[in-house]
Amino acid sequence: MDISGILVGAVLGVGGMIVKDKFIDGQTNNNNQEEIKKLYDENERLRNRNKEAERRIEDLMAENQKIRKDNKSKAESAEDFEDELDSLRSKLRRAQSTIDDLTRQNNELQKAIESYEMENNKK
Repeated sequence: MDISGILVGAVLGVGGMIVKDKFIDGQTNNNNQEEIKKLYDENERLRNRNKEAERRIEDLMAENQKIRKDNKSKAESAEDFEDELDSLRSKLRRAQSTIDDLTRQNNELQKAIESYEMENNKK
């Protein structure tokens, strides 16, 4: 082998290394770019899911607040109905007591009338 053969071999070797480095580096660079793209896409997908979840949470919280408000209103209405029911029960007890008193007075008056009629019939 002469010097020109060694030089050609060296040039081809260096050229091969350069091509190999560019190809592998290019492929690695492409792999890195693809990996970055995949990660970016995954990150974007997760960001969108997170935004959607946050919107759903806000909607659910608003609905929860509305239900609590309705529940409070219904509880207040139930208390009002209970107060009204207690008032009506009290009125009913008073009315029943009045009816009992009037019934007793009526019975006493009927006995008095019967007694009076018996005395008048004897005369």
